[in-house]
Amino acid sequence: MLPLREHRGKKLVSPSCANDPTGQAWIADFMKRVESHPLDFLGLHYYGVDGDEAIKYLEMMHEKHPHQHVIVSEIASISREKIKVLQFTAQLANWMDKTDWIFEYGFFGCQRKVPDSFVSPEAQLMNADGSFRDLMFKLMYDQPIKEYVNKML
Repeated sequence: MLPLREHRGKKLVSPSCANDPTGQAWIADFMKRVESHPLDFLGLHYYGVDGDEAIKYLEMMHEKHPHQHVIVSEIASISREKIKVLQFTAQLANWMDKTDWIFEYGFFGCQRKVPDSFVSPEAQLMNADGSFRDLMFKLMYDQPIKEYVNKML
């Protein structure tokens, strides 16, 4: 991969691991192995129910790897309550949009059929017929979406 960066200007991102202890240990080991040729981006995933905890995790990982911007390639609430999913999604989308070291992010669930039931059905972004669900439209068009969530309470 290094020749692609050196000769073609391509950017390198780490593998993206889950936020559980095993994932954190794996990415720490990987980043140590590539210290002599640091990557351009730190890839992360996050699944949980508490937006504040998600932000703390992302901040902690950025503090450990301050020279890399972060790509959150998967993030979603695993709560089964619609309002909690909306709150989590709004909080994280709004926070990531204004955080300068977050390069890009993608909420999980924009697929017709998900592989398992880990991510909440309320967090799915696409219906089985391929049409977008309300949450996807909120992410695409209603940024920031916090105002919408507050009206739902």
